[in-house]
Parts: sequence; C-alpha cells; structure tokens
Amino acid sequence: MWPFGKRNKSVKSSDSSGGSSKQSCPENYRELTTDPTRAWLYRQAHKDHIVTPVTPLDPATTPKPEGHTRFVCISDTHSLHPYLKNVPEGDVLIHAGDFTNVGELSNVEALSEWFGTLPHPHKVVIAGNHDLTFDPASYAQTSMRFGRGRLEADDMQKARGLLKNCTYIEDEEVTVCGFRIWGSPWSPWFCDWAFNLERGEPCQKQWDLIPDG
Repeated sequence: MWPFGKRNKSVKSSDSSGGSSKQSCPENYRELTTDPTRAWLYRQAHKDHIVTPVTPLDPATTPKPEGHTRFVCISDTHSLHPYLKNVPEGDVLIHAGDFTNVGELSNVEALSEWFGTLPHPHKVVIAGNHDLTFDPASYAQTSMRFGRGRLEADDMQKARGLLKNCTYIEDEEVTVCGFRIWGSPWSPWFCDWAFNLERGEPCQKQWDLIPDG
C-alpha cells in the first residue's frame, strides 16, 4: 500500500493470482494524478466512487455569458463523425483522439473536411491509440496487426498532411483564446495499439512533459 497520511483508508482488490492486495484510497482524488498506476488500481477497486454523473450543457438553452470561452470536447468518433448531429457551438472544439478506425487516410481526410463545415473558430486535435498512422514508433507493428490490408507503407507520411482545418498537437502546447492546451496521445498499454506505454514509470515520464500552470 502507498501511505498518504492518517486520513487515508485502504481497500482490497483482487490480483491476477486470485489473492488480494491493499490499495490506499485518498479522500482527494487529485492525489492520484501523480501516480497513474495507483490511479488505475484504485479505479478497479472503487469504480463506483470515481464516476460522478453530470448533466450535459444545452447551448440552445444556455447562452454563453459575455467574455467567456466555450470549449466543446469530443473523442472516439472512429470515422463516424458525419453522424454527430447538433454538435454544440463554441469557441474551441477539441477532438481528444480515436478519430479513425485504424488510421486510414480516408478517415483522416473525411474528418478534415468535416471540420471545415463546423462553425467553431478553433479546432484542436490529439491522436489516440486507434490512429495508427500518427505513431511512427509502433506503425510497422500495428499496421500489420490491425490494418488488415487497409494501410500502405507510406500512409504514415501522408496522414498528418491530410489533417487540415484544425491544429494537431502531440506532446506540445498550443494557446487558444488565452488558454494553454497540451496534447498527449499516450495511454497505458492495451493490446499493443498505437501510443501505448507500460503503466508506471514509462507513462509518468511522458506525462511529466506536461508543463505546470
């Protein structure tokens, strides 16, 4: 267990061998942001404590206050973006990854064209683990495993050039409407998809690139 002081309690979670191990449960979930492995273990043990239901904002009935900036966030469209009807209006649209099925150029080009039809003045895009053609380090392996004949050797070089009508960020920062946005495509290992890292130090090292403030 990782001690965080007297206020913390501990819970038991099953390990792979069928036994149990204790995971500390901080009262302030922000403490988990510095340890992704511990955050995952705690989530597994206390799933009901992590998710808090929220009521989505309805821009039609909730006008933006003067002087405010409205962010609209989407992800995991997997090439189905044409079916997203009534995307809320806003100043900044963020797509947080998995805009393709397996990184197909046709998916990238279609997304770019779709962005051009949206009224948001700023669009920011971050890749996800399904966007294979955006991760050079794993592309040779992932294109063979998941591409299923839909990917070519030079698709990786073409993909980013097709992504227009938006700002693509990867391990970097962009300032939009006075707000700093950092784009990180990395996620803990899952079946050897793109932008996968082992839990613990490899993930933490990448996320430590995110600047303070």
